[in-house]
Amino acid sequence: RLAAQSFKAQLEEQRRQHQHKQPVRFFYQLWTEPLKTMAAGSWINELMTTCGGENIFNDNALDYPQVSKENVLVLAPEAIVVPSHHGAVIEAGSMWQAWPEIPAVANQHIFFINGDILHRFSIRVLEGIAQVCDAFDQVRALNTAEGTRVK
Repeated sequence: RLAAQSFKAQLEEQRRQHQHKQPVRFFYQLWTEPLKTMAAGSWINELMTTCGGENIFNDNALDYPQVSKENVLVLAPEAIVVPSHHGAVIEAGSMWQAWPEIPAVANQHIFFINGDILHRFSIRVLEGIAQVCDAFDQVRALNTAEGTRVK
């Protein structure tokens, strides 16, 4: 019971810290071939919104839709989050280098987060949330330094 209360308190603290910050438009690259993401109905999306994230595929009818690179290009995310699995970084983030028109690519805001701590229902998810929040704060810091929001 104490562990559950502690978890809830830490999650609420993350939400409180980020609820009034500038939203960060992100793309979550769940899978590469085929290119898949997660949308508004997924629980991973809820973790991202805890950090002030705004999913570019939020209006999708499916929780885990297949998308195209062109969709991502048109929707121009400020951050791309790529989960790594079993301790290995997925090199899939390098595929975006051909698309420097995407703000996340132009600003080097492709973030590799350990998928093992984001995709499992455990208290370790708080570590993943902290990493995502730190990544989004890097995007915000650049936007603040430039005095404008990159779109």
